[in-house]
Parts: sequence; C-alpha cells; structure tokens
Amino acid sequence: RLLNVLQPDLRNLSLEARKKFPAIKEASDRAIMRLRSIDDMQLDSQARYIEAISRADDIIKPFLLSCETRNQKMTAIALGSLQKLMSHNAISITALPSIIPLLSAQIETGDESVLLKVLQAMVTLLTSTNNNLHGEVLAQALCLCFRLYENKNPAVQGTASATLRQVVMMLFERTHLETSLLTSVDSATKSKKKQGLGPSATDSYLLLQDLCHLSGGEPPLWLPLRNLSRSFGLELIDSILVTHHQLFLEVPEFGVILKDRVCPLVIKGFKLSTHFPNMIRFLRIILSLIKYF
Repeated sequence: RLLNVLQPDLRNLSLEARKKFPAIKEASDRAIMRLRSIDDMQLDSQARYIEAISRADDIIKPFLLSCETRNQKMTAIALGSLQKLMSHNAISITALPSIIPLLSAQIETGDESVLLKVLQAMVTLLTSTNNNLHGEVLAQALCLCFRLYENKNPAVQGTASATLRQVVMMLFERTHLETSLLTSVDSATKSKKKQGLGPSATDSYLLLQDLCHLSGGEPPLWLPLRNLSRSFGLELIDSILVTHHQLFLEVPEFGVILKDRVCPLVIKGFKLSTHFPNMIRFLRIILSLIKYF
C-alpha cells in the first residue's frame, strides 16, 4: 500500500516544515489523512486504489510545495516521494505539466543529490509502460533530461546521458511495436487507406527531426531546447539508425526524414567539420547508412 510508502516521507516533511513552512506542514498532515481515508475505503482492486490516489490533489500538494522551497532536505524528500508515486502510476497525466517545470527549476540549485533524484524521477516517468507520454508533455520531459546532460557535474552528466540513451531507444521501440500493430490491423481488415503516424511514431519522428536540427546547429521545432552537444546528438542519431534501421525501410515518413534530414546533415557536416571526434561520429553514421540502406 502507498500509505506505508508515503506516510514516513509526509511525516518527515511535516517535521521539517513546522517552523519555517507552516503551509507545507498543514498540507503534509492533510495528505496523511487523505491517504488514510482512501485506505479505509477498502477498494476492491489495486487499480482503483491507485486511481483514487492519482485523483487526490491533496496527496501530491505537499511534495510540489516542498520543491518550491529550495530547501535541500525537503526537496530531496519530495523528489523521492514523487518518484515513488510515478513508479506506482499514481500521478495523473493532467498533473504532469505543472510537475515537470518544478523539476526543471531544480537545475538552478546545482545540488548533485537533488539533480540525481530529478533524473531518477524522470527515468521512472518516461519508461513507465502505463504512462506513455506523448506530444508536448513528452517534449518537456525530454528537454529536462537534455538540460541535465549539459550540467558540468560529471555524475549528473553521465546519468543524464545514460537516461537519454535508454529513453530514446525505448521511444523507437514503442514506435516499432505501434507500426507493426497498425500494419497487422490493415492486413486483417484488408484496408487500402493509408494510415498516418501513430502517437509514438509521431513523437519519434519529431525527436529525430530535432536531433538533426540541433546537430546541424539549427533551432529545434519540437523540443523546447536551445542547443545540444553536436557529438551527443550524432551519437543518438547513429544509435537510432543501427538499432531501428528496419523502421526507415518500412515506414515512408521515416524514409523521407532519412533522405531529407539525416543524409544532408552528414554530407555537410563531414565536409565542413574540423573537429576530429565529430568527424569520427559522422563517419560512423556514413558507415551505418552504407550497411543498412
């Protein structure tokens, strides 16, 4: 039960907040009472229990307020609790547009432990099979991870790098499964009507398009991101081509982006680049293009 998981965190927040943050103390105590009331409802399934928690704004409120305090200890407790809620799929998707900016604001603190907790929460959120974020909310979440990758702290940057590699591969895996399912449905119904891209495929398409833009020094169209390390962008593009090359052969829209975005980026970049590590990355993409296409 989440009551047993969250109650100690809420009690700790209540104790930490009692002198300087009375509103958070009150919100924490109210959240404990709300959790207990839901627990007493004796709902007949775990799914209904989780749904009841996700709809209760009182439960998440003290954690959000704590993230605004810039108090390191309270923020760390709150981030850990949010990650626990995410791992149980107990946060409503409608609440995420207000949660992600709060997590993003933690970047300004520069505290390693806090930033690592932010990344832990983002991994849980982005890789959950039940959340399946799409569109603008997904773009904001990815942008937060990319911003953390630019952090000067080696531990934060390394963790952000691993997180982004995992998430990008997962997004394209979902795209592969989605397009396979759509193809199977078309075959079963013998439909000749052209299917557009599904939500996962659309996200992957827009992400790859922006990786090409950012790696070429151009502004992105989907990600709310100012810039990206060219070397990291090229590594992600190459990983996508190597791992999911079949997608570019089977889905026309991805074949078009390969022709119109990836190839021009590589031709221009390899010709003009004077940075040896980037030249190596361009060469790897060229070899992948030759091998798979």
